Amino acid sequence: MIEVECECGRVIKTNDANAGKKARCPECGEVVEIPAPRKAGGKSPAPAVKGAATGPVKTTKKRTPSEDEYQGDDEELDDGEELPELPRSKKKSTGKGAKAKGGEGEESPKKKKKKEAADAELNKNILIGTGVVFGLAFLGLIGYGIASMGSVASAPKMEVPKEYVSYSSPNGELTCEGPKGWELKSGGGSGGTPPFLSLEQGSVKIQFRSSPSGSMMSTIMQPNGDDGKPIPDDEKPVSKIHEMQKERYVQEMSGYEEQGAPTMIKTGGGEGRLSAFTASEGLLSKTFGYRCTLVGNNNQWTVMCKCSANDWKDYQAVFRKVLESTRGT
Repeated sequence: MIEVECECGRVIKTNDANAGKKARCPECGEVVEIPAPRKAGGKSPAPAVKGAATGPVKTTKKRTPSEDEYQGDDEELDDGEELPELPRSKKKSTGKGAKAKGGEGEESPKKKKKKEAADAELNKNILIGTGVVFGLAFLGLIGYGIASMGSVASAPKMEVPKEYVSYSSPNGELTCEGPKGWELKSGGGSGGTPPFLSLEQGSVKIQFRSSPSGSMMSTIMQPNGDDGKPIPDDEKPVSKIHEMQKERYVQEMSGYEEQGAPTMIKTGGGEGRLSAFTASEGLLSKTFGYRCTLVGNNNQWTVMCKCSANDWKDYQAVFRKVLESTRGT
């Protein structure tokens, strides 16, 4: 058995019959010449040839080669015929050829740098694209808000009404004095539908909604005893119902917030409870108004008077005049 070392560091083993032949290194692909085996106590009869291994040539007892070693065919090869290559070893070679070519399955430093640069550029482009999208969305939001504020500020103020006429629901469950010429919407009062009424002029609205259950609650909430002492205001049924109704509007209207404690208001049907509020309707626009609770014999009425911030100063008196004239059964 002849053992020869290639310049790349790979050791090739082949039969003695291949002495003087040429073989291709399975590691680096270079052609090496197989020298004659050394005889015991003597020198190798084959002269040194350029390209042949320069290390010592050893002879060993015949054994089964490992998977990292090369064993030539037992058949005689013609002069100049290359020995077939074995599959490359999975082990990393430490020879010069392995360093020059790079281990199989490993990327060269240049390729790694290129890949890292490409990944960095891709991440940079993704970040820039995301920033542009969010930036445009933010600018659009600001522009819409400015436009909304401008439209509110530039909208002409509603003309404060000077004449009032009588309005009522279809079956007369509710009557009130309201501004002349306003749009009237009313209905209900039969078929199990509670009566309702609304007066509207542009962005200014006065809406009456009834609930039969409120009147029954008023009866249940009547304080016990008759000792002649005045009933505290917060113990009166209308005050309790007014406070209970607040949560409903917190849920229905965005940014709903009441200003101060409720106050008592005298109406055509008795005492009511009144709360001033602010809310948000549309981007960057505020709604101002009154929420009023009235309790009749058959129905409990919730009245919502609202307008834009631009009209609130002029319409507070209009809303109070309508509420004070209201009579509900």
